[in-house]
Amino acid sequence: MEQSIIRDYVAEASTVLKKYPIQAFFIKKYQYRTKKAVWFVKTNQKNYALKRYLLDKKQWDMMISTYNFFSKEVNNVAPLINSKDDKPWVIYDNNYYILTNWVKGETPDYTNPDDLTKLVQGIAKLHLAARNYKETQKDNIDKHLGRWPLETRRKQGLLLEYKYEAENRISEAFCKLYLKHYQNYFELFEEVAEIFESRLYQKWVNKVKETPCLCVNGFSPQNFSLGEKENFWLLHLDNICLDLPAKDLRKLIFKTMYIKGKWCPETFSLIMKIYLELYPLTRDELKVLLAELKAPHLFVNITTKYFLNRKPHWSKEKFNSYLIKAIKLEQNKLDVLNRFWHLI
Repeated sequence: MEQSIIRDYVAEASTVLKKYPIQAFFIKKYQYRTKKAVWFVKTNQKNYALKRYLLDKKQWDMMISTYNFFSKEVNNVAPLINSKDDKPWVIYDNNYYILTNWVKGETPDYTNPDDLTKLVQGIAKLHLAARNYKETQKDNIDKHLGRWPLETRRKQGLLLEYKYEAENRISEAFCKLYLKHYQNYFELFEEVAEIFESRLYQKWVNKVKETPCLCVNGFSPQNFSLGEKENFWLLHLDNICLDLPAKDLRKLIFKTMYIKGKWCPETFSLIMKIYLELYPLTRDELKVLLAELKAPHLFVNITTKYFLNRKPHWSKEKFNSYLIKAIKLEQNKLDVLNRFWHLI
């Protein structure tokens, strides 16, 4: 065991594992970031996953509550293994740690229709199961619910601020390209905001308050594992929140199309039809989803990184290439969404 623990990140895992009733003889880093890490742990009996999260207490309480719920209700979240002190998690160096069995499966390939089918079915089933979720501390989970109108106006306001900034930096290629497209996306946010400020959105919010929907709210492929047949495992719940199912649908669709490098109408139709077969939405709810899909999130994200200096190590050439890609995807997206009702 001592020979296998040769780096600090493995020593960290080894220290935490001493609090669990297992004897590890091999520890390997699987994923390691500041706010989240995963280790593969091997013992004589079985394999485990040690996971570390940097969250505040409210976020942690929410995650553990939903983790326990999904592991029992849907059985696609690996149950927590208690420590020697019979606690479901360990706190070490201001981080939270949990231990579960290692899930056998593969990281989903978003360009593979079979993988995408399993993923969409898994998300729809999670949303369905969440209808039975009970949470007494509602303040911990509903900070997102009902905020879309405010967030949309905030992002629209940011575009206006960036316009003034771009005009002062007109010699920069990024700013020239931004100003060329600014007006279209500012007006598009106006269209989206009108839907979110209407009774259609508020009616759906009220419905979710009565019948919850827990959103995964994060669609990195590393958040999921797919096994044989219809096996679907949710590996991380650190971004879980209560919100409209449209949040997850939009994020899943955006992630898929970004990985593909274009908006594919056939892939969009596949995702929507599979989801709606399991989790039907009313026509009014679909109108809200359509508005959320139209919102120029990619354009806002890359321009925010640029004007607020969120990526100081990126070169101007890299920023320009990302902006060009974002604009192409935004334009391609609207072409596909013009056929929305036909494709679903």
